[in-house]
Amino acid sequence: MKIRTIEKLEDLLDEDLAWRKKELFEMKRVIKRSNVNKNLHTRAAIALLSAHFEGFIKFAANRYIIFIASQGVSYRNLKNCFLSIKFKAKFDQCNETDKLSVYSSLLDDLEGAQLKNFKVNDDKIIKTGGNPTSSALKEILKSVGLEYDLFETKRHFIDYSLLSKRHEVVHGEKTDLDPEDFFVTLSEIMETIDRFKTCIIEAAENKLYLKQPELSTVI
Repeated sequence: MKIRTIEKLEDLLDEDLAWRKKELFEMKRVIKRSNVNKNLHTRAAIALLSAHFEGFIKFAANRYIIFIASQGVSYRNLKNCFLSIKFKAKFDQCNETDKLSVYSSLLDDLEGAQLKNFKVNDDKIIKTGGNPTSSALKEILKSVGLEYDLFETKRHFIDYSLLSKRHEVVHGEKTDLDPEDFFVTLSEIMETIDRFKTCIIEAAENKLYLKQPELSTVI
């Protein structure tokens, strides 16, 4: 897969987000119209919201990586987080041995990669481990060279209003959920998703995947 233009990247994110929003807002309508089983519908909705939150964050981050890999940029001009993506398996190998030859091989590979262009062979590099917590969101942002600060105000809604309630539901606890609380959580999480999408597009537009100009020319 190639994503050569910002317009293509944005189209892919918009398309993915559209069907997620459609399902979530349809669920909201079901809850509002229901005269019975509101709690049942709200429990189902909180699990669905969590799934779509996790799904879009992973989708957007991975498409951003593919976009960068389609730009023909050498590793020496990219932020170090993208070297980490390339050599994660090598780092893991080093972590499992005390052989100096393995460390030396990694250093040789790192040095040799500097003039090569960044490439990826997988569209599922970024993972959340099944729990899209605020910490997981922060790690994903750092993994692609972006800042978490804009999302700090959403931490409570992600970790408590969404995930804590989601865990109670999927682990079979008999939990009563207030529909109005869910509507607030839905609004906050959708705002978080939209903000994440905006961050990805702005990063692509401003080439935030590159090192600072004064550093990008250093070999």
